[in-house]
Amino acid sequence: MVNSKSKVLILGSTGLLGKRLSIKLKNLGYVVFEPSREIFKSDNLSNNILKLIVNEKIKTVINLVANTNVDYCEQYPHEAYESNVKTLEKFIDIFHKTKVHLIHISSDQVYFGEGPHSEENPNPCNVYGITKYLSELIALKTKATILRTNFTGKSFLNSRYSFSDWIINSITNQKKINLFSDIHFSPLSIEKLCYYIHMVIKSDIRGVYNLGSRDSISKSDFGCQLIDYLGLDMNLVTITKSVNFERRAKRPMDMSLNVNKFENDFNLVLPTIYETNNSIFEEYLIT
Repeated sequence: MVNSKSKVLILGSTGLLGKRLSIKLKNLGYVVFEPSREIFKSDNLSNNILKLIVNEKIKTVINLVANTNVDYCEQYPHEAYESNVKTLEKFIDIFHKTKVHLIHISSDQVYFGEGPHSEENPNPCNVYGITKYLSELIALKTKATILRTNFTGKSFLNSRYSFSDWIINSITNQKKINLFSDIHFSPLSIEKLCYYIHMVIKSDIRGVYNLGSRDSISKSDFGCQLIDYLGLDMNLVTITKSVNFERRAKRPMDMSLNVNKFENDFNLVLPTIYETNNSIFEEYLIT
C-alpha cells in the first residue's frame, strides 16, 4: 500500500534532471505526479496544484523549474526572474499551508571566489546565480531542503544535453571543442543525485546544503578523462582558459563545494571525483 510519503509532486519533470528523477523514483516505488507544461499556462494554476496536493495527500514537492541558460538569463533578466523566482513564489503559500516538504534544487552558481564554498557564503556574480539565490529565500518561507548542486551524465532526452553529452556528441561528430582549465566544479552523476534526493525525501531534515562530489576537478580534466575513457579523438580538443573568451554573463571560476554539512547531517559519505567520473563514464558504454 502506498503511503503519503511515497507520493511526490515534481515541478519541472520534463527537464534533464526531472526525466531521470521521475524514472528513478518510480523504480524505487514512489507514486510520481508530473504536471504538464500546459498546466503552468493555466489561469487556475495555483488552485490546480493545491487541489492535487490535498486530494492526493502529497507530502513532498520537488521544484526543478528554472531557466538554466546563464547567458540567456543575463540578456533577459526579467524572464529569468519570472522563471526562477516568481514561479516558486506562486506556490509557496500553498506549500506552507499544506505543510509539504519542499525540496528545492538550486545551483553552485550562487557562489563566487575561491572555493571550496560553504553554505553560509553565497555570492552570485550573474543574473542566473542571483535568481537562484532569490529562489532559495522564497523556498525558506516553508519547510524546505535546498540543494546547491551541479550534475552531469547521460541524458534520457533527445532535446536536452548535459555537459558530458555535449563533449561526446561534439567529438563523435568531428567538431572541435574548447575545454577550460581555469573553471573547477564538484559535479555528481545525474543518477547519484537522484539517489540523494530520494534520501532527502525519506528524511525529516531541512535546511540549505551543498551536494556534490567530495573534491573538485577542472572542466578540461573532466572532459579529457571522459574522451580518453571512451577512446575518442583527443585531437579535436583545445585546452584553454575561459578568460580568453568573451561571454555575456560573468562566470564563477571556482564552483568547488564543501559538502561536510550534507555528509554529517545525512550520515553518509559522498563520492570522490574519481568515483563520480567512473559512474558517469560507464553510462556511455551502455547502449
